[in-house]
Amino acid sequence: MEKRPQRKSIREDERRRKRRRALTVAGMIAAVAAVFGVCRGIVACRDILAEMEMCAIREVRVVPEDAAPVVLTCLPDLRGRSLLFLNLEELGKSVSAWNQVERYRLVRVFPSVLEIHVELRRPWMRVAGTDTYFDREGIVVPAPAHPEGFWSVSGIALSHPPDDGCRRSLSLLREVERWYNQYSISALFAPDTVDISDPRTVVLRRERQSVRLRAENIGAQCEQLADILRTCARDGKKWEYIDMRWHRPSGKLSDERGTSDGH
Repeated sequence: MEKRPQRKSIREDERRRKRRRALTVAGMIAAVAAVFGVCRGIVACRDILAEMEMCAIREVRVVPEDAAPVVLTCLPDLRGRSLLFLNLEELGKSVSAWNQVERYRLVRVFPSVLEIHVELRRPWMRVAGTDTYFDREGIVVPAPAHPEGFWSVSGIALSHPPDDGCRRSLSLLREVERWYNQYSISALFAPDTVDISDPRTVVLRRERQSVRLRAENIGAQCEQLADILRTCARDGKKWEYIDMRWHRPSGKLSDERGTSDGH
């Protein structure tokens, strides 16, 4: 007699579990339907907004203005398209496809202007014997309006994209520039040519003067070079060359035989 109520209780528990599962499935279906409805509503609203004239692009403004002719040729005609739903990432890829652009920024200016801010690559040095200027990454750039003050480099072979040899040359030039500026050597000796034809040596020249550096440990050599140049300037000594490649630097004063320690 006791087994019948027990079997009845088991059947009731099973029915309750089935009802709970059914309610759970129904809830999930309702949630999916609600999300689907919201998504369709968002898409519909987006399409409506995209068609609204108040969101249409009326002007594409490039900053600086002199970059506009080239930048705009990299882009499709954007006038009339929705400012709200522009794919800025895709547009950015098109802008950066012009290798003269180093950095860029796209800005929506509501209600109807897209601003494209670009930072163009700047000339850094020049390939000796040519009118070819390049930036710090080895990208060829237009010649500057005023070419004075740019180092002319011998022994560099530019490639696009830069190969291993080009990258080593650029790294060496950046290292020389870094320490040259660190110790303000340009105020004492401002070279106009840099020769890196020999991978072990850097030769800096100006007219009849030259400085030779090892292509390693450049910072310590530049620190010592600055001391030697200041001593020469203080004592009124004119020199023809200074060789910093050795433990004891050597040099030659004007119209004199070579001596050690720059004297």
